[in-house]
Amino acid sequence: MARKFKFGLKVRRYELDSFNHVNNAVYFNYIEQALEEAMIEIGYPVERLREMGIFIFLRNVEIDFLAPASNGDNLEIVSWLADMKRVRGTWQHEIYNADTGKLLVRTFTTSAFLDRDGKPIKAPDEIVKPCLEG
Repeated sequence: MARKFKFGLKVRRYELDSFNHVNNAVYFNYIEQALEEAMIEIGYPVERLREMGIFIFLRNVEIDFLAPASNGDNLEIVSWLADMKRVRGTWQHEIYNADTGKLLVRTFTTSAFLDRDGKPIKAPDEIVKPCLEG
């Protein structure tokens, strides 16, 4: 079973749409931040990846909006590496209301590993392995 990473945040007023719910586009920021936090947790912040000449390119996103979040809600994002191929990996993210436990959003994001020239490269084992160890 893959390692699960958890990241918490509080919804801010400026992230809301005209219905006083988190704007759908904001969830992309949330999952991007959750993935960055996961990489930091395993010792590979963006700066280190850049130094290594590794770039992660978002290729595809699937997202299901199940229930809204509102201003001041405490959210918990649970993320894990759901599938890994040679060059690309798919992460699953689930966003919960941390106070009620209700699942609000489920996403699958597929990214590819690229070198400095933008060419696909094999995902380094030292990055993948800690994500798969549950």
